[in-house]
Amino acid sequence: MIHIFRPDLLIIWWSCIQVYSVLVLRVHFEVQRTENIDKLFYYHQIQGAEHLNIDYAFK
Repeated sequence: MIHIFRPDLLIIWWSCIQVYSVLVLRVHFEVQRTENIDKLFYYHQIQGAEHLNIDYAFK
């Protein structure tokens, strides 16, 4: 079997890998950002609870 080098296929594969990588990184950073926002809201909720003498420790 003769293998013919096809640079156009290599470019297509490389482009697909690049697009996939960008999408994975975008999803990863979006999840991290959402988790950080959730932590911030949780922190403010706990801080507010301390002023109101509400215990969220076991809820």
